[in-house]
Amino acid sequence: MTVLVVYVHKGKVEGRTGNINSYVKILLHNAVSKTAVARGASPVWREEFLFETTELNRDLHLELWSRGLIRDTLLGSARIPLIHIHHSNEEGSNIWIPLYRVGYSGVTEAGHKLCIATRFALPNGLTESEAANLQEKLDWLNAIMQDELHIIQKQVVRHAELKSLISDRGRGMIMHVQ
Repeated sequence: MTVLVVYVHKGKVEGRTGNINSYVKILLHNAVSKTAVARGASPVWREEFLFETTELNRDLHLELWSRGLIRDTLLGSARIPLIHIHHSNEEGSNIWIPLYRVGYSGVTEAGHKLCIATRFALPNGLTESEAANLQEKLDWLNAIMQDELHIIQKQVVRHAELKSLISDRGRGMIMHVQ
């Protein structure tokens, strides 16, 4: 079992006045956690969340919500593939994640951002050299998994192109027979 540590620092809510009340929802598999509600266009949470997982081929989902009187409104979301998160017992560096929204015109950047730090906690009792060696092996394994994913994606595209080509030729043959 691997422990994922997610630290939600702060956010930037574009185009909103100081009256906004917002929170972050963190989703991993079926587990859902939420920050407290923070006020203003530059909310600060400084909250840490722990998740246990064995499925590193999944994504971590982050959502920024505006608390409303009757219902809450999703402002934007982002996803982080777990294979991109490093293993370490030291807190990772903070990164600003742009948030996106899905609408009728497709996926667009929402303009909002979250500042977070993520890491997989290493097992207790590892020496510094053992931890560095483990991280090197995990990085190597992640690179292999990423390469495999790209190959599979290319195969899916080729399969779709081949299927379309066969379908087009089949229609052309039918047209010539008539």
